[in-house]
Amino acid sequence: MITLILGSPSDAKNGNVILDIWRFLGLDYVVAYASCHRHRGSKFDEFVLNLESPIIAMHGGMAYAAAGDVASLLRNLGRFGQIVVAIPGDIPARSAIEELPAGTALLTSGLNTISLKATLQNAALAIGQLAFMLSRNNEIRKKLEQFYIIFNVEKELNPCIALKDGLIPIEEKKS
Repeated sequence: MITLILGSPSDAKNGNVILDIWRFLGLDYVVAYASCHRHRGSKFDEFVLNLESPIIAMHGGMAYAAAGDVASLLRNLGRFGQIVVAIPGDIPARSAIEELPAGTALLTSGLNTISLKATLQNAALAIGQLAFMLSRNNEIRKKLEQFYIIFNVEKELNPCIALKDGLIPIEEKKS
């Protein structure tokens, strides 16, 4: 259902943050490496033409133009049953994604400039929700609910913190 395209093997660690969530959600996915800067031309176009997934998630850094290229190619081929989701790895990649000309439709969950991991997690979850919307698979919905239950436990709501000597007690981390 989903193809994750990474710009290069150096993006594998970031890709695994995304895949860890998709695996938890029980999504079907495949992964590929493709750089429009190094593979642009007939080889890259042929790769895109062979993509069958309705959701094409693309992650990379630097001036990450591949997402816009893939979205344009799919549009020009009339393949409107596929959507590109661009996941920037840094500010130049976000700029390349945001500064696309009119008619180049793709989705992005944005870039958290403080935490790339948050960017990757947000994108993975948004794509999980998109996968549920497309499939109406209740197992995906249940896994999304389960994810957020676990996620919310990590930062519990505490309406009344017990103070110690008028200060918030801070647990010492054990080394």
